[in-house]
Amino acid sequence: MYVQGQFDTEDYPPAYDIHTQDTHPPASASASIPAAVGDPLTKLNQKPTNFLYVDETHHSIKGTYVIDPSLHIPEAYLHPLNPEEERKNLYLHSRDGSVDVDLWIVGRKSDSYQEKQRHDPRRTKIHVSSRSGTVSVKVNAIDNIHPLSLEVLSRDGRISVFIPRSFHGHLVLKSVHGNCVLSDELLRNSTQLGTVDSTKRIFVGDFSAISASASGSGSESSSTPAEWAGDELRAETRDGRVRVKYVDEVESVVSKRGFFGRLFFD
Repeated sequence: MYVQGQFDTEDYPPAYDIHTQDTHPPASASASIPAAVGDPLTKLNQKPTNFLYVDETHHSIKGTYVIDPSLHIPEAYLHPLNPEEERKNLYLHSRDGSVDVDLWIVGRKSDSYQEKQRHDPRRTKIHVSSRSGTVSVKVNAIDNIHPLSLEVLSRDGRISVFIPRSFHGHLVLKSVHGNCVLSDELLRNSTQLGTVDSTKRIFVGDFSAISASASGSGSESSSTPAEWAGDELRAETRDGRVRVKYVDEVESVVSKRGFFGRLFFD
């Protein structure tokens, strides 16, 4: 599916069941994974799609999108790509408006993370951006989803990204004239990797997993690290703030009173 346009900011059917945020290994053993009652697709009242492209020139983008990365759509129904362009499972861009979307990613109920990685290493690729507006993206997981490759960009607006509890991988956050912050709960599950040129790098979840991945790529003397096959989030803006939190976190009065809470929620 496609709505005409291009981005220019830089001038398998699954068994659908209850919604849980548990997909790949949890960020920590103590992390609680809430379970919703009922079929989320029934509540959402819309069928999943895949390879959806929406590009607005003068309008904002707001709403709910359900993406099933395993859903086959014939090539004839997909928009044409440039020779060097990689097709995304979901592409949303507004040139002059804001973007505020709820994303639901469909997975499989019975697959374990290891099985998914072994049988289908592909990531679910999502791009959400605005040239002139704010961007807010909430990512919800239905059952066991494949790893995410999520790119969220804005030239002039702030960015808010809400990730599922299953997120296990890299955050690359950049704000040239603002700051990049995590919620307290997400921060507790993260390893700081440094900040250079306004870009903050963070690993969410068990960092030993990436060490094991690297050691399994060959000899210890190898200077080339193994490519990370888990989740990745890249969020970048020039003039706004970047903030990231879990999608099911509850904003408490207590957290807002703390120094970090003020940074995050102001």
